[in-house]
Amino acid sequence: MQAVMDQKSAFAERLARISSGQQFEHSDIPGKQTHQAYNRKYSAQNRKGRMAPRDKLMIGVALLAGALSVLAGKIGYAVATHMSGLPKAVYTLEGRGVFLLALMVAMALTAILHLSTKGRLQALVLGCLLAHFGVTAMAQANPALQAALTPATQQTQE
Repeated sequence: MQAVMDQKSAFAERLARISSGQQFEHSDIPGKQTHQAYNRKYSAQNRKGRMAPRDKLMIGVALLAGALSVLAGKIGYAVATHMSGLPKAVYTLEGRGVFLLALMVAMALTAILHLSTKGRLQALVLGCLLAHFGVTAMAQANPALQAALTPATQQTQE
């Protein structure tokens, strides 16, 4: 019974020594003090708010890629509706066709430019929204632009 009590007290002393930071740290094995120093220097809270210049550049590229995908979708669908010989379903898609083409272009640009990380996808969507509403506002102000971007089926219905 005495041996058990000695082991418990020895273990308790060892735990107290370890938790106070007085343990021996081998140079090859990182210990508590090493982790604390590393966390002080490189922790997430110290990096908060900092963005690498490359990431800032890629956010701008993502905005432009979103805008270009919407413009490519609008122009591509307008060109497709002016072609003859396509299935009738292509001509009846209207706004959904623009959305589908813009989505395909945006997905391709996301894969090619690696825009699916660190807020880049949000910037891509924001660029799509800005371009969609910007082109709509410009088309309302300039009827010639609206005629160029509006599919032929929509022009005949109005």
